[in-house]
Parts: sequence; structure tokens; C-alpha cells
Amino acid sequence: MSTLKSVETLIDNETSRQARKSAATRKKLIDAAVDLVVENGFATITTAQVAERAGLSRGAMQYHFSTRSDMLLAVIDEVWARTNISFGAQYPESSSFEERVDLIVDRYRVSFNDHLFSAVLEVFHGSREDPVLFERVSRRLLEILGERAQRWENLFADLDLPADRVRLAHDILRSTVRGLALRRIFGEPGHSAITQDEADTVGKMVKAILKDEL
Repeated sequence: MSTLKSVETLIDNETSRQARKSAATRKKLIDAAVDLVVENGFATITTAQVAERAGLSRGAMQYHFSTRSDMLLAVIDEVWARTNISFGAQYPESSSFEERVDLIVDRYRVSFNDHLFSAVLEVFHGSREDPVLFERVSRRLLEILGERAQRWENLFADLDLPADRVRLAHDILRSTVRGLALRRIFGEPGHSAITQDEADTVGKMVKAILKDEL
């Protein structure tokens, strides 16, 4: 290998290492923000508290999130990143819509069981006292909802299913799973998580809607 190639390889390796380190630092900050929002609520959280919880300097916080609002929006983006689903790799077009429904229902169950859902609710409702932040949060949440709806429609694009039934099924799925998740947030006894049996029941309902049987 030539000297020039060796230098280029060293530079590429160092760039990749720095990128991984930066991503790990950012994740630590977001995880710390989520924990603090869930534990203490939205109103009292500060960037300094988040940096301390993450075991990082304020400089590291400033590098990744210049403002408190940017940090809180990153919490919302993290929810979408963790639940972002690429369907093509799991199921080819030959798979049945029942298999596809089972996949997405399970992912919704997992994502709404996560404490990130609690954090997003805290950020959304707590930001109402800050009109600028609330507008940013609301806009981002609407974007995410739109992206999820489009992914759901794309999942069935190759099948001969009425578009209105596909949209209705998604609305029912999202609303039902979200409602089940709220039981945990409200502290209802015996409802710490959405169970597999409950998810299976939701799946049956969604499939019935898609078949126009409900």
C-alpha cells in the first residue's frame, strides 16, 4: 500500500472513530434527558442537569445541543428513530397482509411500552407555556405522525385494499395502542405494560377492518 493510501486510511479510520464517539456522547445526553423528564417532569429540567446525569461536561452539551429546546426536540426525534421500521427487509411483497399487520402491531406495542412515550407526553404538554417551543414540538410531532401514516400505507401499496380502509385501520391501531399505554402513565393498577394478548386482540381488530369485516 502506498504512503498516500496509508495516510488516507488512517484519516478515514480516525474520522469514523470520532463519529462513533460523537454519536455515543449524543445518545448519553438524550438518554439522560429522557430519564430526567420522566422522573421530574418537563418544567424543571435544565441542560446542566442533563449533562451531570450523563456524566459529561457542559461543553459537550453545548456542542450537541445549543439550547434547551434543541435538546427536548431531540428526545422526540429519538422516539421516531427507535421505532422507525423498514418493512422491505422483513417481508417481501409475497407476504400476506396478516403478516405485515402482525409486524407493525408488535412494533407499536414495543414502542408505546417504552418510557420514551412518557417523555414525549411530558415534553408536549409541558411546552405549552413556551409558545415558540410548543410550535416546534407540535410541528415535529405532526411530521412524525405523517411519516408513520405514509409508511403504513406503503406497507400495503402492492395489495388490492381500499385506501380508506387502510387509513382507518391505522387510525384505530394508533389510537388503541396509545390508549392502552396511557393506563401505565396514569398509574392504573395491574397495567404496567401492553400485553401480548392485548396486542393480538388489536391485531385481529385491525385485520377485520382491512378485510371490511368490521
